[in-house]
Amino acid sequence: MKNYNKSQKNEVFDLFKLDAKVAKSPNSWLWCTFKSDRLRDEYLKRLEITKQSDISAALYKKLACGKSTLERHLTALKNSDKLCSLPIKVVEELCNYLDPDLRNSINHDISILFFKNRLTKPVHAVKTMTIELAELIGAFAADGYFCGSSNYYYIKITEGSEEPLKYLQDKILESFNFNSYIRYIEEEHCWNLWIKNRVICRYFEMIFGFSPGRKALTVSMPNIVKRSPFLIKKAFVRGAFTFDGCMKTNGNIAFTTISNYLMQDIIKILKKDKISFKITYNKNKSAWCLESSSGRDKRLLKKWKDYFLECSSKYKKILFFLGQLKDVNFNALEKLFPLHHHNRVRFSDIYNAIKHLKKAEINEIIEELNKKKINVAATTLYKYLYVLYSANLIGKEIKSVKTNKNGYKIVAYNIKEQI
Repeated sequence: MKNYNKSQKNEVFDLFKLDAKVAKSPNSWLWCTFKSDRLRDEYLKRLEITKQSDISAALYKKLACGKSTLERHLTALKNSDKLCSLPIKVVEELCNYLDPDLRNSINHDISILFFKNRLTKPVHAVKTMTIELAELIGAFAADGYFCGSSNYYYIKITEGSEEPLKYLQDKILESFNFNSYIRYIEEEHCWNLWIKNRVICRYFEMIFGFSPGRKALTVSMPNIVKRSPFLIKKAFVRGAFTFDGCMKTNGNIAFTTISNYLMQDIIKILKKDKISFKITYNKNKSAWCLESSSGRDKRLLKKWKDYFLECSSKYKKILFFLGQLKDVNFNALEKLFPLHHHNRVRFSDIYNAIKHLKKAEINEIIEELNKKKINVAATTLYKYLYVLYSANLIGKEIKSVKTNKNGYKIVAYNIKEQI
């Protein structure tokens, strides 16, 4: 079994960074609920030698708030029992004032994060990187959008099918205790996951390092993910591949991005996992394209399984090409490989052409399709035939033809009788 530095621990998030931006007023401060025993006890000790008014006088300018506002928060801490809710900037400055070493301990004690307005619901304080969180970040890096302004924050992740978004939705609820929502966009034929929570958006901005606005050219694996164990990095790539990768009809996996930073991050992970691939650059699209070296090498395909969420259609396609997807009838095949808007041929068109001809070589199939005004290139048809053959819906007969110089093979396709 591979050793991917399992002893390496996940880095603890510095939650005080979530309110690193200078707030214009105390009304816009981020609040936290935390176990108050430790900080309260240290504060009470300091009150034995220093007046509360003197402490507030020393801190209020740094916090850009009034003395009375700060004293009200200090009094709340002094009178707290087991839990206390305070602005996180007040907690941070008080830690720095009393004992800077308190900062890490109090960071660990924070349990809830919230803004004091009805528009943003409280969330659980997530303190370390997890597999599920890395998958969410990877999905966002591949196909997400971050809107952030003084009045409006949201994250949107787009996908062609609903199941991967439902998976992320469940993980957001488990991690942050926040209900995101999913909507289908009829005009764009896609699903959107909406995360409308200022605190979670602050995580993406201040902890993970994403800036609001366009990111396609510069997006990369966040540094905090790069410093994490290999399985976390792999989870990030899994999120990216699930949401912006594709499974071709020839069994190859492909991924395209205009960010060379993201592509280089992905390359490092795949190389470490000993997965072979090829990289090309599309000048017309100004995009980097990664494609697996073979879609028919089952040993390699088994490795690729780890780079797609199990709920995704792309993962199911890998199972199909591995022969691990049971009961693949014709309807299931059409659902697994739906007609793309660029395509003019369906599996049913090819299947019915072979059924009509009873036995046919590829040129004969093309002629039969042309009669129905369906134009398809031989290279495309081979891919569709490979899928139909892998589904055990058609058979093929290979005949060797010998000539004076070289021999060649003729392949004829037929309908396979279903038991």
